Amino acid sequence: MKDDILQLSRELINTLNTEGIDYCLWKNNDVLLSALTGDDDIDILVREDQYPRFFDIISTLDFKRVVNPANEIPSIFHFYGMDLQSGRIIHLHVYIKIFTGEHIIK
Repeated sequence: MKDDILQLSRELINTLNTEGIDYCLWKNNDVLLSALTGDDDIDILVREDQYPRFFDIISTLDFKRVVNPANEIPSIFHFYGMDLQSGRIIHLHVYIKIFTGEHIIK
C-alpha cells in the first residue's frame, strides 16, 4: 500500500517538513492513505501565520486554488494539484482556523 502514495503527496509532505511548516493532517485520518493516493481529499490545518509560506510552497508544486463564491467559508481554502506520474488529482482542504459547533459553521 505504501507504494500507492502519489509522488505529489510525498513531495508535499517532505517539503512542508523540510521547510519547517507546522501542520496537522486531521479529520478522517482513517482514510489518510486513501487521501494520499488521490482517492479522497486531504484535510490539513496550517498555522495562520505560516499560511503565506505554505501557499508559496504548494504553488511551487503547481497546486491551484479554486474558489466557489456560493460556498466559500472564511479560513478554509481548496487547492488541486495533479500528480504528473499518475495523472491523478489531489484535493487539499486547507484550514487556518477551526470552527466547531452546528454544522452550518463547521
